[in-house]
Amino acid sequence: MFNRNGTLVDAAYGTSGKTIPTWPANTKPVAGNTLPKVTSLDSNQYIGPGLTGLVTVFITAPSGLDEADRWFYGGFLNFTMRWDGESTQSSYVVPYGGYNGDYSKINMMPPASTGLPAFVDDDGNDVEDVSAALAAKNKTHLVFFMNMPTRLLTVDLVDAAGKFAGYLPYGYNTNVVRTLPTYAPYFSVMLNGTVYRDKDLTKEATVAPGKYQARLSTLRTFGNPKKSSDFEVWNSQQFTVG
Repeated sequence: MFNRNGTLVDAAYGTSGKTIPTWPANTKPVAGNTLPKVTSLDSNQYIGPGLTGLVTVFITAPSGLDEADRWFYGGFLNFTMRWDGESTQSSYVVPYGGYNGDYSKINMMPPASTGLPAFVDDDGNDVEDVSAALAAKNKTHLVFFMNMPTRLLTVDLVDAAGKFAGYLPYGYNTNVVRTLPTYAPYFSVMLNGTVYRDKDLTKEATVAPGKYQARLSTLRTFGNPKKSSDFEVWNSQQFTVG
């Protein structure tokens, strides 16, 4: 099955998706100095009968959170009010929510603890010895999934000197969606020694025998495709082709 940008998508059951974290990460008490902070321009504001007024508050995000992750936090603004002619006070509660992070620093790929990217066979079993699998001409796939959509995703081979050897089949893609865990938990590209020398994947070639690595590169949000530092890159272990 293929998505619109040409990347091979293997449908499978289950999920490899990463749960979006919220703050606090658990229900245990946290240090007071890490809590969101709320301040007001005027803590004692008068709004006359029949009038409207603007109450300005500043909310400071929790401290100590990793900007490379996605953190959502929230709380309540509790306003104590007393209406004209009344001696008792009443409360007016307004909920708020916020996001803390830097989209340009968010990891495009999941943590290594998920086990992906990985080499697998047709049945989805891990391929421990890629060199042996290629020598035996067993079908081998590189599978991976994306935490975030990206404007550019490439999967290529590099030789022992780190030189570009070519894109893997379906290895050059633009405007790639994030992985949808309930539909297709991972993307897949074939590894069989065949590469393409151009971005349109029309100039097919067979790599010379030697040692290679698969390289998966994803452009970070707001990244410049002409700057290598704006890509998140994963390199596989070295294996032998031919």
